Amino acid sequence: MMRFLSILYPVIFTLILLASMNLVRQHAPKPAKQAPNRTLANRAGLTPAPPKAPAPTEPSATLPDHVLHAPVDLPDQAKELRPYDPSRLAPLLNQVSREFDVPAPLLWAIAKQESSHNPWAVNMDGRGFLPRTKQEALFALHLSRPRSYDLGMMQINSFWVRKYRLNPADVLEPEINVRLGAFIMRDCLDRHGLTWKAIGAYHTGDPDRHAWRAYDYAKRVLSHYLKLKKQSEGQGK
Repeated sequence: MMRFLSILYPVIFTLILLASMNLVRQHAPKPAKQAPNRTLANRAGLTPAPPKAPAPTEPSATLPDHVLHAPVDLPDQAKELRPYDPSRLAPLLNQVSREFDVPAPLLWAIAKQESSHNPWAVNMDGRGFLPRTKQEALFALHLSRPRSYDLGMMQINSFWVRKYRLNPADVLEPEINVRLGAFIMRDCLDRHGLTWKAIGAYHTGDPDRHAWRAYDYAKRVLSHYLKLKKQSEGQGK
């Protein structure tokens, strides 16, 4: 009996000790996680990625005040909002052609592609609008407040309006609008020569970056150009 108890007591003591250690381990506070050894991580090629930079904020959706409010404060020459006389188009194109050394048929073809020769045409954020009067065009522009827009017969983009601080009411005037279009086209011709790239640049700005869109646009303009040439030849017979 004594021999049995001498074997049993150590077993019981060991079980009690293990149970106590387990109880202490369960209730002991967990140690804080240590930062990884950056030196070793670097040597192993495991450099932690740097924290991400904050995402850039979206550009402002509003245009400068001088663009948004210009249609309300019309200049003297635009207050009448007179209708445009289509019979003035040919003399205007011929005169502007001489001023900027841009072929008049090319200006005619671009105006045909851009607006079908509608002097009050407006495109706002990719949506075309053909007002019946200049007043309607200015009212639509003022209400919509678009990020980007194109104005008039030559569809002058808001980039130029902002760059030169132009009044949209002035830009819609056919005499000014055609001159602005010829000015832009002259720059395209100086950079690319009389090629499809020059015509495409009028629409895309960069015909190399947007080659397919520029080429397609140039093809459409050329189609109008050839139709005008055919009509002129027919009238000359």
